[in-house]
Amino acid sequence: LKIVQALNRQVPNSLIAKKGLAEVQLAGGDKDLARSTLEDATRLAGVNPQQLVAVARLQVKAGAFEEAERNLLRALKERPQSSAAGLGLADLMARQGRFPQAAAEVMGVLEYEPDNVTAIALLADIKSAQGRYEEAGGLYRRALSLSNRPELVVSLHRAQVKAGRVDKALAELRAWHDAHPGQGPVMRALAGHLQQTGKTAAARQLYTELAALEPQNAEVHNNLANLLLPVDAELALATAMRAYELEPQSAAVLDTLGWMLVQVGELDRGLSYLRDALVRNSRVPTIRYHLAVALEEYGNKAEARQELQRALAMKMPFPERDEATRRLMLLQSGR
Repeated sequence: LKIVQALNRQVPNSLIAKKGLAEVQLAGGDKDLARSTLEDATRLAGVNPQQLVAVARLQVKAGAFEEAERNLLRALKERPQSSAAGLGLADLMARQGRFPQAAAEVMGVLEYEPDNVTAIALLADIKSAQGRYEEAGGLYRRALSLSNRPELVVSLHRAQVKAGRVDKALAELRAWHDAHPGQGPVMRALAGHLQQTGKTAAARQLYTELAALEPQNAEVHNNLANLLLPVDAELALATAMRAYELEPQSAAVLDTLGWMLVQVGELDRGLSYLRDALVRNSRVPTIRYHLAVALEEYGNKAEARQELQRALAMKMPFPERDEATRRLMLLQSGR
């Protein structure tokens, strides 16, 4: 921040300096200040389509959607066949739920760039957001025929699952992984699918490989910790601690670590992490269930009962719902 502030003082009319300052402000979480900086950047961009698109992308990150749309429209006025501006506008519209307009913008780009992979994938994303999963799947396949990107494989898999083709989705994802090993996005999608469908041994093996491939990925370590718990509690706890070291503010990570500590009998520490997890995300019933179990074991049955009631009142599915119901009935009966 100090470097870009000094640069802006030295060259106050530099668009590069303004964009750099806005990027740092966004990285620091100051969206309001970034929006103000980007107003200056817009002025400096003039009528240069490329620069207007670059500023608009930062404005989207800052939540300045109206300003971003104006800049993208200005860029298209200067260069009607700018795929960057057209797709930027389509993406912005899709973010706002304006799906028919977004699709129309993408189709406009495809008229003059029919093999634009980014455009085809964005149109597939729009169809998927509209619940038109079969159409989305066809478009992802078309994009994959042009560029074998791992991200497209994951998107196709997601569309197939939502379309109800779960077995086919898994088979194709596995086949792509076997043919192209070591691709993180595909491995994460495959491991997640295996975990969700109860194939825990295969999921555990994949997450173990992922932890070596992506040692700084807290989510990977967190998921691996949960899968390790039934087979190796000590290693599970060490893995959960690694996830916590990487991302100590994550509610999911705090929940996992707290639950691991409860499992090994460290109730005081476990409760502390679980309470912190709940503060950071009170909308996850599993966190409330874990906290309730810890509270019950600690002897605080009244608060445990309250947390179970709150978890069940959320009216959303979670793996522990049946057990939470059973525990609540026992607590209410005084047992």
